[in-house]
Amino acid sequence: MKRIQIVSFLIAGVALLLIIASNSKAQNPDSSLIAFVSTRDGNPEIYTMNPDGGGIIRLTQNTANDYKPSWSPNGQQIVFNSDRDGNYEIYVINADGSGEPIRLTDNS
Repeated sequence: MKRIQIVSFLIAGVALLLIIASNSKAQNPDSSLIAFVSTRDGNPEIYTMNPDGGGIIRLTQNTANDYKPSWSPNGQQIVFNSDRDGNYEIYVINADGSGEPIRLTDNS
């Protein structure tokens, strides 16, 4: 019985890790880039990279928390969630790093 409980606990842990991982990275429609979140600068920021791990580009630079990147259908932009205006809103940024993020929602 104890062995079943341990296995169940391990399965639940793996499922939780998969859910967390799915919220922190996304592959674009043509599979040439991966968008992901990293705290390498001290807070969560949005980056892209090649599938082999090279060609890393930082897309956001803000003291806010940027999360949950997702690709536009054409792969030209990335939408993400950020609290840069004091509460969580949805933003879009060009996938090549050009331009500034544009806020799409107004949750005041």
